[in-house]
Amino acid sequence: MHHKLELGMVMGAHDCTVPKAAALDYVVGYTLCLDMTIQDVQDKCKKKGLPWTPAMSVFTPKEKVPDPHNLKLWLKVNGKLQQDGEMSSMIFSIPYIISYVSSIMTLEEGDDILTGRPKEGSPVKENDEIQAGIHGVISMTFKAIISSL
Repeated sequence: MHHKLELGMVMGAHDCTVPKAAALDYVVGYTLCLDMTIQDVQDKCKKKGLPWTPAMSVFTPKEKVPDPHNLKLWLKVNGKLQQDGEMSSMIFSIPYIISYVSSIMTLEEGDDILTGRPKEGSPVKENDEIQAGIHGVISMTFKAIISSL
């Protein structure tokens, strides 16, 4: 299992085909999301109809994040820095991601669209302490619990 720290954009309206130029107008806030996907477990969950969503921080209102492209995400495993990446280094911009997703599915109020990770993750083992955050905005801490289905 590897950690994948990502930014989530919380949508505030029901809409489809959101224009890229107006995409950030549809965002009401952000979440810090930790995707701890194990591919074989994810496949089993999908087959059983079980959820396989990532862990998320509390909601951060849009007003506290003037420019999501200037955010730095960080993650430590057992106190050792493992991820430290800038959203400005992402291949696709946040407006592009929102516009693209809305072109293939209708966005609903409360949907959380994940950006992908600005920097590669590293392995995590049972009981590792994970600390993650957005510099100057929010942080979260928890222990990794790995269970089988």
